[in-house]
Amino acid sequence: MYSKGKFRIGKTTRALVLVCGMLAICTSSSWATTIKVDGWSGRNVWVHLEDSSGEVLKDGKVLAAEFDLSIDGYDTIGYCVELDQSLKKGTYDYTLTTADMDPFKKAAWVMLNYAPGLGNIGASAKTNEEKIQSAAVQLAVWELVFDVDQSVTDTQGLFFATSKTDQSILQLAQSYVDAVNRNNVDFSGILVNRVALNDAKQDLLVVVSTPVPPSVWLLGSGFLAFTGMRLRKRKNPIINGQRRRAENSNL
Repeated sequence: MYSKGKFRIGKTTRALVLVCGMLAICTSSSWATTIKVDGWSGRNVWVHLEDSSGEVLKDGKVLAAEFDLSIDGYDTIGYCVELDQSLKKGTYDYTLTTADMDPFKKAAWVMLNYAPGLGNIGASAKTNEEKIQSAAVQLAVWELVFDVDQSVTDTQGLFFATSKTDQSILQLAQSYVDAVNRNNVDFSGILVNRVALNDAKQDLLVVVSTPVPPSVWLLGSGFLAFTGMRLRKRKNPIINGQRRRAENSNL
């Protein structure tokens, strides 16, 4: 509304701004959640990982796979971040946090663009081609998280896959790493969150439908419902007419 030539924000508008602000704040924060591991699909690979001092942290066979998950009842997928933690079927407590910083941002982009499970979430059966693709995505994630040379097979890096690994997996993984390192990559559409703060279990990169705690959405929907009723009442000519007649009868 306008008053004396100046724009005035009404109460309804202020309420909407408040709700949007609360949701914006909560989307960038961390929150606790429950993740259920239903299964996985992939291939065994042979990798080597060492720290900056040269100490070997992992050398041998590991499972590179895509995990079938459910987060608070929502079916989704995930990939491992670590190499020194296990993960079995079951339900676990996690804390979700955004993956908007390197190297997780790049790993998230690879996952969103190449993970086969995104097109068939909840399906337990995977084709051989999809298993190879899942293993390649996992190798690319590990390379992006652990190494700086961005080469899946370079033995001079901190992390690399050895020649025992299927060549088709190695080639796919390297193509994913090369793709994300191009200068024209757009990260604005990333909706992947990193699951962290579970010291006893594997950290994961997961796709979430809406990265906002359910309690916040419930609070926000209550505010929006209230403001919607206010707007409807204000625009209803019958209600407005009754209000004016009541005001005139009191004069």
